[in-house]
Amino acid sequence: MRARRSGPAPDRVGLPGRVPLRRAPARHRRAALVPVERPDRRVHSHRARLVRARRLGRRAGGRRPRRTRPRARAGHLDRRDALGPAALRSLRARRRRALRAALLRGLQRGHPRARRPRGAEAPHVSARERIAILLAALVLAACAGYAARIAGHTGIRAEWRRTKIAAIAPETAERLAHLQGDVLLSYFATPAREMPAHLARVEEGVVLVLEALKRASDGRLDYQVVHPADDPELEGWLDAVGIAPFRTRRVERDGYVEEEVWSTLQIAYGARPTATVSAIAEEHLPRLQSLILARLDQLEAPRAPVIALDVPHAADGAGTFDELTALLRARADVRIVDFDAEATLPDDADLFFWMEPRSATPAHLLALREFTERGRSVVLAGSRLRLEPAGVSAEGRAAWRTAPSGYPAEVLLGSIGLRPLAGFALDGFCASPRSEGTEAPVLEPFRVRCIAPNQDFRSMRGQPNASLLFEVPTVFEPDGARLAALGRRATVLATTSNRSWLGAPPTGPFTADDFPPVAEDLGAKRALAVLVEGDDPARGAFVVLAASTPFADGQLARSGFAHRKLAGILLDTLASDERLALNRTALTAAEPLAQLGRGERALWRAFACGLVPLLLAAIAGARSARGRTRGAARDGAWWHVALLGSGAALFAGALGAFAPRAGFDLTRDGRNALAPETLDIARAPGPPLAIELVFSPEDRLPPELRPLVRRARDLTARLARAAPGIELRSIAPDTADLPALGVRPFQMTSTFDEVTTVRTLVSAIRIVRQDGRGLPDNLPCESLASFEDLEFRLARALRRARAPEPEAARIHVAVACDVPRLSPAESLLEYTQLGLFAPTQGDVYGAARAALARDDFRVTFVDPTAPVLPADTDVIVWLQPRRSITPMLEVAAGFLARGGALILAAQHFDIIPRQFGESRAAFWPQPQFADVERHYFGPLGVELVREVLCDELSAPLAVDTIATGEAPPSPFQIRAALSGTAAGADPTRGLGDLLFPAGNRLRLDTERLAAHGLRARPLVFTSGRAWTYDWRGGVLPAEVLQGRGALPPAPDDARRFLPEPAPLVVLVEGRFPAFDPEAEEPQLALVPQVGGAEGKLLFIGSSQMFRGTTLAADGFRHDQFLVNAVTALTLGEEYLAILARRPVSVGLGYVAPETRLAWRTVVIGAAPLLLLLAGLLFRILSGGRGSRAPRAARVRGGP
Repeated sequence: MRARRSGPAPDRVGLPGRVPLRRAPARHRRAALVPVERPDRRVHSHRARLVRARRLGRRAGGRRPRRTRPRARAGHLDRRDALGPAALRSLRARRRRALRAALLRGLQRGHPRARRPRGAEAPHVSARERIAILLAALVLAACAGYAARIAGHTGIRAEWRRTKIAAIAPETAERLAHLQGDVLLSYFATPAREMPAHLARVEEGVVLVLEALKRASDGRLDYQVVHPADDPELEGWLDAVGIAPFRTRRVERDGYVEEEVWSTLQIAYGARPTATVSAIAEEHLPRLQSLILARLDQLEAPRAPVIALDVPHAADGAGTFDELTALLRARADVRIVDFDAEATLPDDADLFFWMEPRSATPAHLLALREFTERGRSVVLAGSRLRLEPAGVSAEGRAAWRTAPSGYPAEVLLGSIGLRPLAGFALDGFCASPRSEGTEAPVLEPFRVRCIAPNQDFRSMRGQPNASLLFEVPTVFEPDGARLAALGRRATVLATTSNRSWLGAPPTGPFTADDFPPVAEDLGAKRALAVLVEGDDPARGAFVVLAASTPFADGQLARSGFAHRKLAGILLDTLASDERLALNRTALTAAEPLAQLGRGERALWRAFACGLVPLLLAAIAGARSARGRTRGAARDGAWWHVALLGSGAALFAGALGAFAPRAGFDLTRDGRNALAPETLDIARAPGPPLAIELVFSPEDRLPPELRPLVRRARDLTARLARAAPGIELRSIAPDTADLPALGVRPFQMTSTFDEVTTVRTLVSAIRIVRQDGRGLPDNLPCESLASFEDLEFRLARALRRARAPEPEAARIHVAVACDVPRLSPAESLLEYTQLGLFAPTQGDVYGAARAALARDDFRVTFVDPTAPVLPADTDVIVWLQPRRSITPMLEVAAGFLARGGALILAAQHFDIIPRQFGESRAAFWPQPQFADVERHYFGPLGVELVREVLCDELSAPLAVDTIATGEAPPSPFQIRAALSGTAAGADPTRGLGDLLFPAGNRLRLDTERLAAHGLRARPLVFTSGRAWTYDWRGGVLPAEVLQGRGALPPAPDDARRFLPEPAPLVVLVEGRFPAFDPEAEEPQLALVPQVGGAEGKLLFIGSSQMFRGTTLAADGFRHDQFLVNAVTALTLGEEYLAILARRPVSVGLGYVAPETRLAWRTVVIGAAPLLLLLAGLLFRILSGGRGSRAPRAARVRGGP
């Protein structure tokens, strides 16, 4: 409170008139109050002017005023009565209550004015003082930086890291004091000024560690730092001894630029062989000291690995593994454990062999995870079935029977990232033991023989180079989504042949003749052995085998098989000296939490999620309770707004959840409603139909499957309501005869609440005719992806059910594909001359065939080397032709000439990373010998140009040899940005971006096409920033991988920039000529056809996009592209419009680095700029009134 000083003064209360003061305020009640500014109590000086108060003056009739006006006297000064907290109470703008109640609290009114407690006045800092403080801070920062540079030149180093990497433990000093020779540590590094930002401090950290070791070694250890880039001759010597740079990337002009850097440590310990630690990055520094000591220990006294071995007991009926135990004991320290019963492993174990697992509880899975997180590896070998002899059959053939082994394949393999297939694998290329009582060999398909060409052990230290035997194997396939979630990757080591199929477990004795091949299953090469590694090299690996046969007694040393060599390769790879040294570094994972029940997990999850909202609500409630005396009206308004906002949010959520069920579609393009094409198909005339839903109860479904099943129920209910001739039924699986319905239960693995669960489910939709004619059409829904195109599948099933022959109305797709293999030069130089068989990869196109089968297409495999095309084929899908293409080309060209449809996906190269030295990586175009430009298609006018195609609009490629797990920019990974505006029968309709790994452009000769009566329409293009390279051999030069922005064109540039976007996908229609393979010239091989039907050719300039690793890559859906292509060429626009209703994320085209940087600046700075503008606008509109009082009014009052 302030007392008025005599003389003119600003009216702080803002009374409508002014009366001169006539005398001093003799008593407190007669003093005119001026609110003291208290922003912390929501009391501001400018708000006082809004108080409703009447001016003191004479009353009506000339009577005296109600109160005696104060009168100014000489010597009166402004006095500030700082009353401490809550000086004024209940004072609000435009409220009459303040005039009827005491403004001061009772405690304050009891003190005389001069003795009332005073509050501290907020300090005032002038503009000059602010500038001085800022300049002082800048001077201090400059001094600190200059001091750091001086310290760097003088060799003085300070360690500011949280983890003290240079601290020497007493045991480390003791170990260095007992070195048996001189140690020289040579660190080969790129200078820090040339390193990318994330590696710029690596040299400093390494030097800190080496300097600390040198000081603690008492002169027995020394180090040197070498920059190989300063001496070109040194680089050649380092490459010869196996020391090489690695590839990484740096950010430049808001883009990524790939480069090679050095960061390798060589350890020379006396006359012993040298050891290296490659690709040292920032995250390796905390354990670099212990890793160096571990390598010194391994060089000085190589230790044998410690192997934990768990084999089944003979009493369990399983085979024995005494030979394996003896083999391992000859090379390692073997510890026999009972992991099935105890779920614990020795702390010092380096490797774990688990034969025929029988338990997979959460404790077992947790122990395996902790074991691999500490850098240890696991070998799993088992099968669901065990093969036992059953005498001799009536025909004199050897009889066998199977018994369950108790192998929990679904849970155990699912936790690793693998998906076991139903049944067991049989193979026409099988073992041929002699049957009892005869000399003739008998082929037994349940004894799968994996020959050397079906093996790929390039990621291991050795090649078996002979056959491997697997009895009744439980084959599996990598689960890409699960592997990505676990941070792992899978490499297939061994597969069946392409003449394998799956069989159901027999119920009684059987012979080799009881398993005829299944034509639908032929063509797939199924995995028999897989290596699962972590993205972090420090983590351990899993090697999973489909059966334990290779290690069983009687089979380990069997003649003609490489089982013993396989065990040696596993030891050499998983228990190498490098791995043993890494295990000595005591790499520990985070301490896991104790196992909690479901209720406890839910309680802790609710606590963790609701803690922050509860704290905010408590703060808001406390502030509301404290401010209730200051004005209940405004506090009530706050609660009203909060309640209104909560109600609006709840209403919006309920509307979004129940609108689709109620038939309301709030989406812009009507995705939640049935497509008009679907309604037309459902309302078409025909016999009455019934849709039968056969789903397990919702409480038995996995959590991720429940919303999809609910959506399927809603979709079929809307379909039944819209079409009068369709009846909806629901069948309970528990009471139904599932075999009679043609529905089979299946097992599904799901992970929820950190627990992996295997459920036996029933999930299918049946379309039946109510008149009892024809066979029902079953639509299995056994995966999350099977629900994706459910409306499309239902529409086709409804039309098939009304057809005279429903099965004949199903689209038949013939898929011709071959497995990737090495080039002839690779096979000769790297394998044949060394007496080894050249390996081949597994069935890389199996996932593409499965995607077609999942959408109810009939899929038949066609061997391109000896093609036999089914008579009712509707479309041929030919993936990656390989020399010699003549047999398959003759069949495909004849099919086109008869009016058929052909989807051809081919590319000239697979650009793969090659390893040089220990860590140097480069990209090498591996020829694929497609030959499609030489025969038929080239003379026809569609040429697949044989050159390396690059584009600045690309996607990163994950390469295992890249340090720190980074993916360098790969311009040959061409990303085609689709606009999302395709219509009609365009196969790209309803698709997002497409990725063309190592794709090739297509060159169209319009004159040749027109001469043959063909029409070509490009569908997908590169960007306008593409270039080509005429590759003739060797790895790709570094400049070829740089775009126009990173490396401007030069006169002698090997890159040839394209003037316009080049086509990557072309649709050709018309009457195609036939192909004569006997013609001497390519042009003469085209045989014109008269009066034939028009065919369709969809030419795609990449086949790698349909392989398992890239079919459903992150951000790309090439499986949808394949389904779209088959639908567009066979079913037409009607069904393609239904498929195009998927949610699509349309990407951006090429954006220059400068534009990206500008937009990023706008996006990041937009919010602060808007806030600043809003504050400035508020300042202008409020007339410059601030919360602070004018400087003239801030007078410090005395006591």
